[in-house]
Amino acid sequence: MGRGAWYQKWLDNRSFIVENDRLKDKSYVFSSFTRCDNYGFLDGNVRPYILADIYSRYLRMRDKNVLMPVGFNTLSAKSFIESKRYNNLLDDKVSDLYKDTLSELGVGINEFKLINTRHDEYVSNLQLSFIDLYERGYIEYKNTIVYYDENNNKIYDSLNNPDMDLPRIEEKCFVLKIDNFSKQIISDINELDIDNKYKEKLINLLEPKDILSINFESTIGKNIEIEMENPEYLGGISYVLMNPEFVNVFDYIAPDELDGVNDYLENGKEPFAYSGTNLINPLTYEEIPIFISTAHNCGFYIGIPSINNDDKVFAMNAGFSIIDVIDSNGQMINSSFLNGMHIKNAKAIIIDTLLKSNQAALKQVFNKKEINLSSYDTFGALYPFLYDKAGYKLNSLKKFLPYNFSSQFRPILNPNVDLLGEPLDGSINNLFSIGIAPFISILYDEFNADYEMISDQAKQDYKSWLPIDLMIVNENEIIYELLMPIIFHNILKKELGYDLPKLAKKILILPSVYDNFMNTINRCNNNIIDFNSLLKEYYADSIRLYFISSNIEDKFIYNKYELDDYDKFVKYLKQALARPTDNNTSRLDYYFSDFKAKATKLLDECRFSDYVTLIKNFSMQYVIKEIPSDLNILTFIRTIFPIMPYLAEEIYELKFKGRYSIINEGWND
Repeated sequence: MGRGAWYQKWLDNRSFIVENDRLKDKSYVFSSFTRCDNYGFLDGNVRPYILADIYSRYLRMRDKNVLMPVGFNTLSAKSFIESKRYNNLLDDKVSDLYKDTLSELGVGINEFKLINTRHDEYVSNLQLSFIDLYERGYIEYKNTIVYYDENNNKIYDSLNNPDMDLPRIEEKCFVLKIDNFSKQIISDINELDIDNKYKEKLINLLEPKDILSINFESTIGKNIEIEMENPEYLGGISYVLMNPEFVNVFDYIAPDELDGVNDYLENGKEPFAYSGTNLINPLTYEEIPIFISTAHNCGFYIGIPSINNDDKVFAMNAGFSIIDVIDSNGQMINSSFLNGMHIKNAKAIIIDTLLKSNQAALKQVFNKKEINLSSYDTFGALYPFLYDKAGYKLNSLKKFLPYNFSSQFRPILNPNVDLLGEPLDGSINNLFSIGIAPFISILYDEFNADYEMISDQAKQDYKSWLPIDLMIVNENEIIYELLMPIIFHNILKKELGYDLPKLAKKILILPSVYDNFMNTINRCNNNIIDFNSLLKEYYADSIRLYFISSNIEDKFIYNKYELDDYDKFVKYLKQALARPTDNNTSRLDYYFSDFKAKATKLLDECRFSDYVTLIKNFSMQYVIKEIPSDLNILTFIRTIFPIMPYLAEEIYELKFKGRYSIINEGWND
């Protein structure tokens, strides 16, 4: 029986279906969605899909109800352009190609939960989620600063590449607001069971910085905490502004200045009003006057005119003093015991001094307040809004989704309706469409269940399927595939309650695939791996074994000679398993039982490369060299089924005349 026939048998046997069975434990296995075009897996990294399939098959044999959504991301411009080039319209050529390739590899696709990320149902869910977050204030449409690639006419958020050497421009974009839950995001990142280098990279994307919260005494006996990023300039503070929109200023007003403050608050003719209260500088013990002013959007603002030019202009206009704290040699002046120190050394000294004296506390804040979700790309999921240019108002298309492309590349509404307004240029970028995918996958099914992602029904589904048992992420895509899902998960927790399960139990991060010359696999390097050609030449099981054989944490170096060796091994193993058996001996029973126990432990711990090594070593010693019994062979093929499903099925049919798939034999601990 050929590969296609076995795969059809699994489909007929409903092997990959998510069952409506409340008695079965639910398990969710998520690997990144394919981004592809007609040339192949662009980065050569088929491992996420093979790994997800191995673990899913194992869980199904353990009688779990397994959700493993597989997506075919034809939302990228490359896929659209390729489809247009060959067919002059938008069709399913790219996504069908990848569905067929993954099926040939044995990746179990639930036909009823298959996600084509260009099709109407998925685009509708994607756009509905966008509207839902917009209506709840998490997404805003505003002027923001983005990186602009003039050569390719693309805009980027700094998350895409924080080191990119591109000019920054102001552009009206959709942005995701994250400033209210940065700490929760960081906490979730720190709890992940991943290498610290990945944690550090993710946290740095939020632009953390240390702030010293300094306790200032005042002349009215009331202490005030003010935050400083550069406490080495403490001696240069010449004034403090207190904003009445953020602070109850009457807690800090001296009685003899009350009339002047009231007049300022009622009439606001003057730029500021003196509070009658001074702060005591904890470094120099000089008094610093506090003024009432709305000049800055914060409770207390410290003015350091010798360092900040805007403060200098304000101080000169107001007649405030300007205190120099750095001389021409870069040494501190007017700064008490810091005098004579170089500015580079002074910061650490003052922080240490204030912390030891309990006059300050060190806090971490994050400069990253928002993430750009807009793209100039004319392909992809279109913004689910029309723009009323007359009223400068966004009109939601919530009732008319999906808003998509026709086969002639024209924006269309489905069903067709006429609405006043103009479409917004561009489309939702991948930070949103990829980041939200793990959650949409839970809600998405063949009946287009497009209820809101933040709803009571959605919450029940999240609680039912989360946490993800195994989440498999590409190393180069951890921003899209890990950070963004963590951010969206925190939004859901905030909206639906913190009793929502965590995002994932186990996360595997897979490094890139390289050729023998250590070039990454991509079209530019002219080394794309043609998986369809490989599938014509090798057993699918050989390919599966080979791509999982290396340590998951190491770079994968593609070597066709090693693949040849794995293919020879599978052929030898197949011949050995097909031999007549000796059912009169039980001397190997212990070894086969022990083999299954060890495999169980490795799969439970997601040690997949060790699982491959165990299979190879055991096969050579006890399957190929020895003559095991039928019972031993049944134990063996059940154990290898997750990674070698085709070989296991062939032997199951040959030896045991199985009517159904071997998956129905179960794991049988």
